[in-house]
Amino acid sequence: LKVDPTFDPTYHLSVSRPTIISTTPYTIRFDSLNLALNLREHTTVTINSSFNIREGQKVVIGKTNPTGADSAIVLVVSAKVVE
Repeated sequence: LKVDPTFDPTYHLSVSRPTIISTTPYTIRFDSLNLALNLREHTTVTINSSFNIREGQKVVIGKTNPTGADSAIVLVVSAKVVE
């Protein structure tokens, strides 16, 4: 794999305020999660989702393959309630 040393992707992650919808076990609702990745000058990919997740659970929210190569970008989310 040849890596371009000038490759410097940027990202923007936004989400509405999460809501606890259950306490036994803790279950959290995420609305309008948006991940925008700027990979190249004219290549931007986004993953958008709304979902429920239990505390400690790991969930694959989205996957994208913007270059058509053998690699992919996978968004995995986990949650922990902090009081």
